[in-house]
Amino acid sequence: MPTKIELYKTNHKRLVVSLPYSEERIAKIRKIQGRKWHKEQKYWTIPNTPLSLHYFKELFADERIDYTKIESENNLKNNPKLIEFSNKLKLKGYSYKTIKAYIYQIIRFLLFLRKVTITKEDIEKYILFLIDNKKLTHAYINQFICAIRYFCIHILNEPEIVDTLRQLKKQKKLPEILSKEEVKLILDRITNLKQKTIMTITYSAGLRVGEIVKLKISEIDKSRKLIHIKQAKGRKDRYTLFSDTANNILGQYFKNYKNDIWLFPGQKKGTHYSVRSVEKVFERAKNEAGITKNVTVHSLRHSFATHCAPVMGAL
Repeated sequence: MPTKIELYKTNHKRLVVSLPYSEERIAKIRKIQGRKWHKEQKYWTIPNTPLSLHYFKELFADERIDYTKIESENNLKNNPKLIEFSNKLKLKGYSYKTIKAYIYQIIRFLLFLRKVTITKEDIEKYILFLIDNKKLTHAYINQFICAIRYFCIHILNEPEIVDTLRQLKKQKKLPEILSKEEVKLILDRITNLKQKTIMTITYSAGLRVGEIVKLKISEIDKSRKLIHIKQAKGRKDRYTLFSDTANNILGQYFKNYKNDIWLFPGQKKGTHYSVRSVEKVFERAKNEAGITKNVTVHSLRHSFATHCAPVMGAL
């Protein structure tokens, strides 16, 4: 009997594909436009659109595909306990991104559990499943532990289930760093002025990809080469500097683009440039530059910190 492939939702825009590894299957999923490999979670996602789903069904027509989790997730999202969970997190001031991640973690756990009651043994069994079967990172599993602790204590009112639950030790892994020459190679491969400006400022100011796309024109002080990052990770504000090179390309950008609110607007009026679009630009430029390191656009932030360290140490 062929190995079963499972589909389930991460959100209304993406579908997770639980795909047993084979070179043939990987070659097939790479044909789907908008597909993405999630390194930390170790799964593929495809756009949650009728066209993508239809193409997926055609490509894997000879495989056993289980669609039941898509329906199960829809039912779980309307579960009163999960709605209460979401509302309590909002009232506590958690960010939209964190709330979404916590809800997702609980849904995945409940789908794995396939029952209503939760025990300490169930949680331990699931954590071992994530470690041994899914081979997920400690950071990802610790996110689940945070979510299930809050859920059991504040929603189920059963703190004893998680009273001995502790986070896993942090894994000490050094990120892959790009050299200054490699960064230049990548930037040189980008010809579109808007995209080049995005990448240059991301590197020059050490920004997260979620920060660069949400920058507003009012948050740029070009004369002082200063950026005011508002409500970033941890809901903290900060200031960061950018280089003369970034300031020059920003001047060119302002001459060619007349924007109202967002520094980098999206295609639809009133929206900002998307994170996924930035990731695609970086990925394409990296490949064209012939760089084989396992790096993403976030690696520009790590590289910025490394390249700045000797300068800061000399002050």
